[in-house]
Amino acid sequence: GDKTGGEELNIDEARQVVDKLKKIGVTQILFTGGEAVLLEYFFDLINYALVQGFWTSLSTRGYFNEETVRRLAELDLKNINIGIDSLDSAKHNFFRRVPDALEKALFTAMYLRDCGRSVTINITLSRLNVNELDQMLKFCLVNNFKVNISRPLPIGNAVASGKYYLLDKEGEEKAAAVLEQYKETIKISGVRLPGVHFLPKCRAGQQIVGISPNGKMSPCVFLKNIDKRLEKDWSEQIPDWSAELNSAPWTMLKNGEKTCGQCGVRGECQRGCLAAAISFNEGYDLLCGVEPVEKRKLEFVTSGFVFNSTGDKL
Repeated sequence: GDKTGGEELNIDEARQVVDKLKKIGVTQILFTGGEAVLLEYFFDLINYALVQGFWTSLSTRGYFNEETVRRLAELDLKNINIGIDSLDSAKHNFFRRVPDALEKALFTAMYLRDCGRSVTINITLSRLNVNELDQMLKFCLVNNFKVNISRPLPIGNAVASGKYYLLDKEGEEKAAAVLEQYKETIKISGVRLPGVHFLPKCRAGQQIVGISPNGKMSPCVFLKNIDKRLEKDWSEQIPDWSAELNSAPWTMLKNGEKTCGQCGVRGECQRGCLAAAISFNEGYDLLCGVEPVEKRKLEFVTSGFVFNSTGDKL
């Protein structure tokens, strides 16, 4: 789910969506957001999906009261993915924009684990926390958590900040070395680090699809937010997005009108994240290991902090 400007299905309509998914052969549902648990009928809907036999999982920030966590523990979910970006509360809370975000996320993770649920800690790896990666992986190992490594996606409103938080070459190498140490002891997924210079082919609309709270389907919510034509009604089958994806703005990448199409290794590239390449106004996926030819130059960045006259506020 994602923000839809207030348009939202009621519980009966949402159950009909689950029925349609089963009819067309979908087997797995991931509830995500935003924050899916805040949906008024979340527990009714997720129980309905479980009864229908779907492999059901949840991705969440874990910011709940005790009663909500207890109810989550009663669900037979295959996996619960909880985002924790730092064990330093100041950093994690800054990232999440909530004062006690780390405290509540840790409580949720520990409680669900103690109830026998499969818990994965999602670490959004960035310049903010790369030096803490070893500490965080030790924490996950000791506490019997699986790990998923994700990266800041420079999409939409996060284009500028996404670029800032991305690791530089030294940070990438440091992270890769730490992950190598733990690969035999912790189940780690989602890694996109050096050594794989060409990103996996985008699976949007093929192996994955997104469904908004309004019940419409899109190849993925990131693509839909860029091109509203990609959000479609559906009934008996998954929509065909080939016509839309073979028109602007997507052909700008394919035809080299954006810098992603001018990297010099286009024949081998699998395009990475289409949404990131389109959102970033210079036209390439910043997580790609190969920069376009004209971008291969030094880039100087300066930053500073502005405080008030007493020095106690940023």
